Amino acid sequence: MWFDHHEGNLEDLKYRGIDPDSMPGAFSAKPSCTRVVFDFFSSKGSLPDRFSRLADEADVIDAFAYPGVEEWRRENAGQDAGGLPENGSG
Repeated sequence: MWFDHHEGNLEDLKYRGIDPDSMPGAFSAKPSCTRVVFDFFSSKGSLPDRFSRLADEADVIDAFAYPGVEEWRRENAGQDAGGLPENGSG
């Protein structure tokens, strides 16, 4: 499956003659690819709340959308995969 949120990659596919709609997955100009994946799978069924929080954190990190330097330096849930257990279960 293909997931992306970078406009340049979409243009590259078109330049190569590849129709992005022919590829399983999703493209959307979102703040993070995590958000694209989250939106794709949540449209197919409910996901645990922690995945929503993870996508929120990834949006800030990937888009570098921190309100300021202090928030960027502050330790947060996004620095440890959204508070998920180390093995990713739970």
